[in-house]
Parts: sequence; C-alpha cells; structure tokens
Amino acid sequence: MGRYIEAFELKISIIIPIYNTRPYIKECIESVVNQSYRNLEIILVDDGSTDGCAEICDEYARTDARVRVIHKPNGGLVSARKLGITICTGEYIAPIDSDDYVSNNMIEQMVNAVKLYNAEIVQCGVRYHYSTGEFVDFDEPLENGLYNLENINSDAHKCLFWDFTRSKRGIRSNMWSCLFKKDLIYKYQMLVPDDLTNGEDDACFYPTFLNAKSYYLIDKPLYNHFFRMGSMSSTEGSFTLKQMTQIDELIRPCLGIYMTDSKLYLGYKRYLLFRIEIVMRNNYKIGLTSNYRFPSDVVPYNSKVVVYGAGKIGQSFVAQNESVHWFDMVAWVDSYREDTIFGKRIEKPDVIRSISYDFILIAIDKRKYAEVREHLIEIGYAEKILLWKEPVVDNSTWFFFS
Repeated sequence: MGRYIEAFELKISIIIPIYNTRPYIKECIESVVNQSYRNLEIILVDDGSTDGCAEICDEYARTDARVRVIHKPNGGLVSARKLGITICTGEYIAPIDSDDYVSNNMIEQMVNAVKLYNAEIVQCGVRYHYSTGEFVDFDEPLENGLYNLENINSDAHKCLFWDFTRSKRGIRSNMWSCLFKKDLIYKYQMLVPDDLTNGEDDACFYPTFLNAKSYYLIDKPLYNHFFRMGSMSSTEGSFTLKQMTQIDELIRPCLGIYMTDSKLYLGYKRYLLFRIEIVMRNNYKIGLTSNYRFPSDVVPYNSKVVVYGAGKIGQSFVAQNESVHWFDMVAWVDSYREDTIFGKRIEKPDVIRSISYDFILIAIDKRKYAEVREHLIEIGYAEKILLWKEPVVDNSTWFFFS
C-alpha cells in the first residue's frame, strides 16, 4: 500500500445518466468539460428524455471530441449506468448525476490519489444543497487519507455501514462523488437489477467496497448534490420487500470472511433493520423507534408546538404524540434533512417564522442542546418559548401510526 505509480495520464470515464433534467444539465456538463484534468471520456446517456436534454447533449458532442452521447429508450438509472460502463474505455469510472455539478479540480484530486497510492476507490466530500438555498457540507466519519481494505479490521470497515439505530454516521454509499477502478466495479454494477429504483447505489457500492483492496477519502466538498423531486437518483415511492431482498442478495455474498468480524457484520444487520423498518413504515404504517420518554411535564397540554429535531429523539416524541395527542404539532423542522417520516413532512427551520405556535420543543440530545438554544435566542426567539428536557431512553418499540 502507498506505493508511488510512475506518472501517466489515466483515462477517466465520466458517466452521466440523463432523464429530463434540462434546467440543470448545462451546469452539470460544463462543470465536467472544464475539469482541470483533461484526459476524460465523457459519456452522456440520454435515457429517453423528452424535455430537450437530448439536443443539448448532442450539441456538446459536436463541440468537444471527448463527449460521447448515447440515446436509449427510458429504462431507469441502473440501465443507463450499465450501458455507460459497458461502452466506456477508461481505466477508472466516475458516475455523476445530471442535476448536480462538481468542482473544477475534483477529477484531478481523485487521480492524484490513484497515482500516489494505487487506490481502487476514491471518494470526495459532498456539499448538500436544499430547496431553500441553504447548503451543508457532510461531516465524513473518517479522516482524510488512505485505508488498506485488505486489513479486515481497518477503520473504514468499522464504519462502513450506517448505524441508524444509534444515529451513527457511516461511509456514504453514493455512487456519485466516487472514482472506481473499472475492473473492480464492472461486475457489481452489472449484477444490479434494472428495476431496482430504491437503494440502487447501496446494491453496487457495498459489494464493490467489500471486494476492493484500497479506499482513499478526500475530505473536501468537491461534489455538489441537490435534493430535488423527480431526480433519477431520488427515492420515488417506498422501499418494498422485493427491493430489500434484491439488495441483500447482492451484499450478503460479499461479506465472506467478514461474517466472523462481529463489528462489521453487526453493522450490516443494523443496516438491514433500518431498511426493513422503512419497508414496514411506508407500506404497513408500522415503525420502530427508540422510546425516548416524552417530556409531558415541560410541554403544556394542547399547546401548539414546533418540534425542532428529526433524529431518533424527535421521531420518538412525534410517534408518541401520534398515540396520545398531547400537543398540536404545527411543524416539524430540522436543519439537516427535508423528507417525510411517519407521514409527516420535515421542513427547514426557516418555516417557523411564517407560522403560529406557542412553543418550540427542542428534540435533541444534551451535547447539541446548548448550541441550538444559543443559536435560536441569538436570531430572536424568546427563551421562554424554548422547551427541552434531557432525553431518557425507556426502550425500543414498534408502533402504529395513521
């Protein structure tokens, strides 16, 4: 590990599946064709777009010899990636979403890691952009640098899978923001079913990682990812048992010797539990949560409340309120997520200024409470409306919700 490879110009294939992203596609392609690293093969896979993306792609192919355009009938993200990886000629592959953009030196920095350390997977940091205009740089769970994956007890293995049961971050399983050795990833991408529309990145990333010899993390937000409805890589609909089984059938055979490593295998079982809970929650309205005792002694009965925090504590409070109807939840906010849980929409904190409420219930742990409280007071919220009590765990329970 860590040996220097004689300087040479690696050919990098950038694969961009495209489906109806006309408002964003030019910014994405411009960020790629203007990379400081020039030895690129840029494959634009038009997956049956009907909004003019096809014509935009063709125009780039006419003006830049590195650009190749493939037009195909609509078949989904997986089929588009498969076609791109089948026809590409680069030694390494970088998948990019067509409604995102990248820093102009992203590929150069990734290639440097390959040249210096012979890394088979290189991953850079990501900046998440929200519809409100806010952005957050993801806090990676590992330090910047090289990880020897031939050592099954490496730090990278220890935090490979996210532990959602304890709100512990893992390595991001996004295909975008990564550079993969083609000889390594080809097999595992081709095994992913075309109809897998939820967890398709997990189904390829984890088997590839578990069979790689080395991983290099560049802890800089060189990739810009946007949360948009309708994106090819966004989750549409809910996880199904079939999809969860498809993912498990691809990951489990790659665990191999790791089955004896209790930490990694335990991490995988927790990952499975989280995914299965999504299936139960979205399809059968049954959820599993750590039962943090609801602080009814500090929340006035029948008051209008904004719940601040959508982690395990916030989820527990909201779930219990669904059963006992102690307060009227007028909003559920969180600075780091915009999605739906228990059928409830989670919004950014800015929404508080536009609604009527009595109290803000801060549903976070003691480590973060002081910082959040100070911030809310600093931006003008009265201390007397901020409610908090140190969370106490009773147990984990399954619950039903409407």
